[in-house]
Amino acid sequence: MPTAKEFFITVDFVQRNQTVGENPGMKFRPQIHRRETIQLNAIIDNIVANEGMTEGDVYNAISAFLKVVEHYFALGHPVKLGDLGTFSPAIKAKNYNSLQQCKNNWQADTKISSIFYPSSKFKTFLEEKVGLTHEDTDITGLQP
Repeated sequence: MPTAKEFFITVDFVQRNQTVGENPGMKFRPQIHRRETIQLNAIIDNIVANEGMTEGDVYNAISAFLKVVEHYFALGHPVKLGDLGTFSPAIKAKNYNSLQQCKNNWQADTKISSIFYPSSKFKTFLEEKVGLTHEDTDITGLQP
């Protein structure tokens, strides 16, 4: 039996021009309504308020943690963050017609990136506790 959702993410309906597939043309789809990004200071304040730690201790611990994560990531290691999931280095690259073209051009055409793989426990949390909802709002800038 499914559990009741405790959290909800709002979706908007947007129109996009679909150029591939059997039925190209203008189509509608749901899209997550992006909210403001939560900054590190807000997370630190939340931990301080709920865990009884000092702001300095939390800030120093998180700063040290981030330095270590960046170090391993910069060496090409995926970094597993417990039950949250794994951040892994990735690249955005283009295809070439020959191996020689690839060898000659890959550095100019390849960008370092990252990808997040949520853990199975985090996926289960999302599936069981987080629902989607729609509020009729007039969002400008999302329509083509």
